[in-house]
Amino acid sequence: MKMSAIHNLIIQSCENDQREGIILPPQIMKAADLRGYQQVIITRISGDSFCNRIRSFVIEGDEGCFVTACGSISKFLKVGDLTCIIAETSATCVDTEKFNNDYWPIFDVGFNAETNVDNTEWFIELQYASKKFITNDKEVLKKAVNSRIGLTRIHLASLIIGMKINKTHPDCLHGSAEIPRSVLDEANIKQYKSVCVYNSSLGGEADTYAVAMPEGTVMTTGAMASFASIGNYVNIAAFVISDKILHSKICFTDGIAVIGEKIRIRKKI
Repeated sequence: MKMSAIHNLIIQSCENDQREGIILPPQIMKAADLRGYQQVIITRISGDSFCNRIRSFVIEGDEGCFVTACGSISKFLKVGDLTCIIAETSATCVDTEKFNNDYWPIFDVGFNAETNVDNTEWFIELQYASKKFITNDKEVLKKAVNSRIGLTRIHLASLIIGMKINKTHPDCLHGSAEIPRSVLDEANIKQYKSVCVYNSSLGGEADTYAVAMPEGTVMTTGAMASFASIGNYVNIAAFVISDKILHSKICFTDGIAVIGEKIRIRKKI
């Protein structure tokens, strides 16, 4: 179910160095009630019917930072593009009933597509089941945020940066995204865990599962072999659904092995 949306946001910068996702200024994150490393759907408003959206995640930048597309997203969007960002919740029956009774709203942040040049002027619309209205009242917005605390969000659990494909096979009988076991262990990604693979060389995202391989083997098979071929660099993400504030583990690699890692701590709300 839709939880938050940001409309007509303009991409101000692109980078493809040791990061994945989209960086947003903290004031925009707050306006949309988004948390760092929360999964979102990023759309390309000018995209065609075959390439107009991708699942990724948001990164909270520093005050005054540019809206920046990173990694595979920097191939999907370019500076000046307009995008819509959508966050979802896995609403339970109780959550849905509360929404239907106007207990919690969807946050809808809007920029004017014709006048937006620097992402500094927006409005916030609270969308309840039976009503919707635009407001800048801090107390009203605070109450709305608090009403959503128990909702689940899809969070980035683990991210592997900079793997380089060195083997492919067209047969998908034995696997899909094969990664050295030591790398999966470092990233806390279990065998056959669902993952998102981002092609940071060419752009694009593919949903598949992780298969542990011997050291030094970074391989794609079946349909994944055409998505990421030999020589392409990929970033691999695993997500988790939770109503808690979680941490993300990010592993940096030299293409075949982990060379460093960080624990990204989300700010408490």
